[in-house]
Amino acid sequence: MADTLNEVLGLPPDKSITAQFTNCSGGINTPPAFEAKGPETPTTHFQLTDGSHRVYNVKAAINLVTGETLKEHPVFDRTAANVVTCLTEGGEVQTWGILAPRGRH
Repeated sequence: MADTLNEVLGLPPDKSITAQFTNCSGGINTPPAFEAKGPETPTTHFQLTDGSHRVYNVKAAINLVTGETLKEHPVFDRTAANVVTCLTEGGEVQTWGILAPRGRH
């Protein structure tokens, strides 16, 4: 199981990535889609690029094509009211996480 979305996407650990998250739902004020950038280190924290200063902290990810669990935080409750779910990687990866102001994730 990969530890970070960077690893899931096959990127070296020292590269940042920009990901498109689509078909998003859940949580308060969740946009239907957003772009977010990960820092120069392996991460599951993605800073939204819309200037909102929010972070999408990915807690779980599953490859919908293979069924492989790519990321699973051991005590994360996917059914909690504040959980956001999105697709990424052309709809092949389902993510669950928390969308919060920077510093509160």
